[in-house]
Amino acid sequence: MFTAFTNNRKAIYYILIVNFIFRFIVAAFTNFGIDEVYYVSYGLYPDWSFFDHPPMISLLMRLTTMDMRLMDEVFIRLGSLMIGSANIFLLYKMGCILKDRQTGIIAALLASASIYASIIVGTFILPDTPQSLFWVGALYLFVRYIQTEHDKYIYLYGVTVGFAMLSKYHGVFLWGGAGLYFLVYNYRKLFSRAFVLSLLISLVIFTPVILWNYFNDLSSFNFHSERVGSGSFWPNFKNFFPEFFGQIFYNNPFNVVLIVVSLVYFFKNREWAISKPIAFLILTGVPLSALVLGMSMYSGTLPHWSGPGYNGLLVVAAIYYTSHLMKKSHKAAVRYIVGGNTFILFIITIALFQIHLGIIPLSKDDNATKLGKNDPTIDLYAWDSVGKQLNAHLNSAVDSGLVQKDYVLLTHKWFPAGHLDYYFALPNNKQLFVLGDIKSQHIYKRTNTIRGGVSLGGDACYITTSLYYREPKPELAPYFENAIETPDIIPIKRGKKVVMNVFIWYFNNLQNELPM
Repeated sequence: MFTAFTNNRKAIYYILIVNFIFRFIVAAFTNFGIDEVYYVSYGLYPDWSFFDHPPMISLLMRLTTMDMRLMDEVFIRLGSLMIGSANIFLLYKMGCILKDRQTGIIAALLASASIYASIIVGTFILPDTPQSLFWVGALYLFVRYIQTEHDKYIYLYGVTVGFAMLSKYHGVFLWGGAGLYFLVYNYRKLFSRAFVLSLLISLVIFTPVILWNYFNDLSSFNFHSERVGSGSFWPNFKNFFPEFFGQIFYNNPFNVVLIVVSLVYFFKNREWAISKPIAFLILTGVPLSALVLGMSMYSGTLPHWSGPGYNGLLVVAAIYYTSHLMKKSHKAAVRYIVGGNTFILFIITIALFQIHLGIIPLSKDDNATKLGKNDPTIDLYAWDSVGKQLNAHLNSAVDSGLVQKDYVLLTHKWFPAGHLDYYFALPNNKQLFVLGDIKSQHIYKRTNTIRGGVSLGGDACYITTSLYYREPKPELAPYFENAIETPDIIPIKRGKKVVMNVFIWYFNNLQNELPM
């Protein structure tokens, strides 16, 4: 039955439809996470580049929301939903051209089972989302170049890698993979006209980001360079194991085991040396994963940083699967696919129950200022309620004379600023400003200026939550004629249980220009 399905010409469409439905459910029934909601500001205030990342995510959101007119979560995430399906189809096509349709179907099933491919970049809207499309597209083009040796594919590869770099800086690793490939098989190609021109094409496409950083004191480059390396020669394993197990979880334990087994097989039997496309996919996948693991011994890393490298490795695993594993043990082979897809279905189901019902007590601290701090699912649930309750509470504050009707919002960091902005400030035509330095503000350093700052004589509401609690600094009060030192507290419930608190301080009649 399984073999019949994998040989069915319509199987890929069944996979795409079922996978899309599950991802759509997640997109439709969850609020934005802290990263996603922050990137909404990229769409609202487009630029040639941004403090954190290049601009492609901004273009993607503006495309799927009709220039940010459709501000619902589903429309903002629509680019991710479409790209998630496109990636699965491209991996399927790669499997087909490298071996056969059955291999393509296995590659699609492995991608469908990947939390990284289906959820992180295929549902949530992140800079990794457009990067994943251009990454997989670039892999496909280079494989076609290896098969045909037509220079048009290497030129298209340069264009696609350029757009991958416009999505996230990791895109440059695609050139690292291509360079390693030519070093192994034909180093003279590194100096060929096609390779050099293709590299220049990528650089030209990436030029706006370089210029933006130059005219903004290399803010993005400096920010990311500070995130890499601790300055110590000696490794520290504090972050290594979270990264190691995070990569396994994000890419699905069943997939990772199959990838490792396939890599061992291909290296042991030296088939990677015979099959140039397999070698290329390995050379663009393994180094990135290994590098991020190495970085984790010197600084904090995130498991999804290595995610792009696993795309090509899924195809490698699919080739091993149909070439060797199915012949060796058909039942064991089927268990990998069934187990992997059951795993992600189980994770999605548990996650949705946790988000909406809180079935697992992740946060046990009853301190009012720390309530919900260790439960990341609260962000994905609570903010619709926060927006509505803030609106009612602050309307009442206006009616009672605590603040003027045209008050502004203040907070201390880009999170919770993103959530406050999207779920309350923007729908109610309120201006939000983030205090502190550039590391606290990120893009809000720019939006503070665009929004004009707080007008003299104006009132402000400083807001924080128990998830990221921070009281207003004492030096804030002297800028205003009056400051209410005791905050209002709004309890936010999930079911009948209070899971987070929102704190509001009131400041009246700004006397001096507030530094932003």
